[in-house]
Amino acid sequence: MITIMLKVLDGKCKMAESDKRFTTSLYDALLADDCIQGDSDLSGLIAEARRGMSEELRLRVYEERLLAETRLGRPVMKAFKGRLREAGLIA
Repeated sequence: MITIMLKVLDGKCKMAESDKRFTTSLYDALLADDCIQGDSDLSGLIAEARRGMSEELRLRVYEERLLAETRLGRPVMKAFKGRLREAGLIA
């Protein structure tokens, strides 16, 4: 979820706007329920970027997204999005 949020924030996510809004809401719900675990620095970065993006912050989000995608792997992220589609949660 963190990787997808970074991708949405840096503008590289190819999902429809409604799907981006849904994944953002899902991220918020998972974060509120403490379901998202991992790097709290990235959660802080996401929160900061959602409040407003400077060029410096945009570059940092981009770099963190690339690192997150490398750690996670694109096939894993695509499979997750596929499961969301199969469940009818995103188009």
